Amino acid sequence: FAVLILSHVQAKNIGIGMFALVRFPNEFGDKVYVVPTVNIKDFYPSGDTDFDPRAVYQAFWKDPAGANTGFYSAQILVMAETEEVLEEKRSAKRLRKAKVYASEYEAEEDADEPVPSSAVARKERQEKKTRKGNQQAAKGSAYAEILREQIESSKRKNAEAAGHLDAQAPKKKRLEITSESDTDDSLVVPPLSQLQLKQQDARHWHQRYKEEHKENARLHGIIASMQSCIDEKLDTIQQLLEAQVQAPPTEIFKPSHDFAPQGSPSSKAPDTADVIMEASTSFAISKTVPANGATVGASARTKLSNPTSQRRPLSTDVAEYSGPRSAPPFSTLDSGRFHLKGGVTIREDQRQTIFNNTRAAKVAKDTAQALWGSEKLSQRTYGGRLAPKDRRNPGAKARKELSPEKVALVFGE
Repeated sequence: FAVLILSHVQAKNIGIGMFALVRFPNEFGDKVYVVPTVNIKDFYPSGDTDFDPRAVYQAFWKDPAGANTGFYSAQILVMAETEEVLEEKRSAKRLRKAKVYASEYEAEEDADEPVPSSAVARKERQEKKTRKGNQQAAKGSAYAEILREQIESSKRKNAEAAGHLDAQAPKKKRLEITSESDTDDSLVVPPLSQLQLKQQDARHWHQRYKEEHKENARLHGIIASMQSCIDEKLDTIQQLLEAQVQAPPTEIFKPSHDFAPQGSPSSKAPDTADVIMEASTSFAISKTVPANGATVGASARTKLSNPTSQRRPLSTDVAEYSGPRSAPPFSTLDSGRFHLKGGVTIREDQRQTIFNNTRAAKVAKDTAQALWGSEKLSQRTYGGRLAPKDRRNPGAKARKELSPEKVALVFGE
């Protein structure tokens, strides 16, 4: 027994002379203080690490003023044998403060207070419950009184506003509605607010009608201006056609000059540019000349082609140059091919595509496509420049010119 007492005293003496860095979470604004371990109630550490950072201890604090001296709930952060070592540990690393809930140190403080008897505790609980019920009832009655006052104030303000509007509204004589029956309940006078809404709606639609009427007048003016421009353009086209058309329709496809015989030294492939220009001019004039002797102006104002017909793409076959040179220009041969000029023949579908055009530019384009083909036309230009201009490749070479001297190269001869 004496050995046990001695060991207990030695274990207590181990913690004597040590210091702890503690914080008082409830009383001292979460600050840290250095207190001796002997001032911590029921705390006998065996070393500087023998403490629980999450536990709440009762540490004695001696206030220099003497007003706050006593035991307070504290949390141990660091312990050391001397204050110098404690300061070194504090400055060497950041202190980790474990979270301690208020219920824990409140429970520690309540443990020191005397426990009341069951009757006293029951009475206190009953009084607390009664007090809480009275507070809730008082709060509910206060809210009800505030709500009642707000409702009465709103009603009073609405009545004052309605009376103010009635005073400002012009007084009109009420129309007397006569009825055969004195008990007719179908005639009901609408309220003033509904009449005001109807008046606002009527003003809105009246303004919309004015805006739409103004917009329609503007559009009619634009249409009239465009119609006058179209009439002027049609008159100009009529004058141009009357000036150009001088020969009867039967002489439109008459060749401009005779071709040399097949065995003469000058017998070679015709100038492709002449073929295109003559074909485009002849086809364009043939489309605009009236066939029944009507006036040129009337025919110019009518549609020159069937709107339901679509322009078919020209065949990719290139024209043949081995046809009979003695055949009349712009004639159909016995083989079914169409002879343009100087032995140049194209397919019947190509001829139909060319004849379906109403513009000279389209006639020239389709005729050139039939003569050279789209692939070779894409490799030539009229002026020798890049078409279109290659801005990303300034060092690109210019394409070859599409001229009569290079027709043989285009034909692949």
